[in-house]
Amino acid sequence: MSTPIIRLQAVPSSSEQRETPGLRTAASIHPTVSAYARANPAGLFQIASNRIESERKPPVRSEDLNVPLTIATAAALATLVPIALRQLKVVRRLPDPEHHLFNSNRIISSHKSRPFGVPDSLLGLASYSATLTLVLMAPKSGAARRLVGPKLALDSAVAATNTVRQITGFGKLCSWCLLTVAATAAMAVTGRNAFRLNR
Repeated sequence: MSTPIIRLQAVPSSSEQRETPGLRTAASIHPTVSAYARANPAGLFQIASNRIESERKPPVRSEDLNVPLTIATAAALATLVPIALRQLKVVRRLPDPEHHLFNSNRIISSHKSRPFGVPDSLLGLASYSATLTLVLMAPKSGAARRLVGPKLALDSAVAATNTVRQITGFGKLCSWCLLTVAATAAMAVTGRNAFRLNR
């Protein structure tokens, strides 16, 4: 009659039972990791979680800049340059479309286009330069982000007011000023959701 063979299997310790498969894999990489995993498994899990979270969030790059808004603001600045040259008498006349609705030279050379004795084109250049500065600073400055929206609203209001003033005061339109109005409208559209106060 044969004697039955009894096989004994080692029972893992309580610390080994608590060790998760993920920690065993990490611990097998390096003895230092093994010691840290056994001493502080929660800390190792936190490190792994932070690394995953950092990989999900891309770093802040230049792509955060609102390129369409930047281009529209630069375009508005460019449209004011010919008007400033005419008001400063660097050029004698600006060309207009051949239509009775337009009379740019009469409008921009009138006393109404010089509030406080300053050509309004120079005031516009200063204003839109400030807007462009805020737009360029916004990706890295919370204060600039908070000011972009109100500044765009102010630019839009001034452009609309000037257009109404031309119609009611002269019965004509400045074609070059309309280019500025169009660029300002593009600024309002491209910047309406670009920057939020809670960012």
